[in-house]
Amino acid sequence: MMEPIIQFKHEGKEYEFDQIDGRLRFVLFAAAGYMYNKHRKILVITELKRSQEMQDLYYKDNPDYQKKPWQSVHQYGRGADISVLNLTKEEYMDLEYFINSHVIYDGIRVSALVHDVGQGIHFHIQVNYTGITEIKG
Repeated sequence: MMEPIIQFKHEGKEYEFDQIDGRLRFVLFAAAGYMYNKHRKILVITELKRSQEMQDLYYKDNPDYQKKPWQSVHQYGRGADISVLNLTKEEYMDLEYFINSHVIYDGIRVSALVHDVGQGIHFHIQVNYTGITEIKG
């Protein structure tokens, strides 16, 4: 039996996975397949959907958010946070390059980035809300 290439950090995320934007699922499967085939590492989904209350909690200490709160792609099923266990800096850069060289967000922002919104540094993957995110071969 083959080992799963995607795992979920919390119970119930599998249910949310079925509710997110299909383009995001595609990107997550592509990223997971890439990491497993090239590095034999498993992608772990740590967050998918997010409520407004959770958004407020994450950004409560951000001065810009306090002035003018913003919404997140997570609230619309177009954002995912992931981690990969025992990821080296080179492997992190490889995954980020793989995603951003194959998935075009909107020409300004990227589809994959690393950030910390107060919950620890992690990969954030997103697809845009207009049109079709371009997938390059």
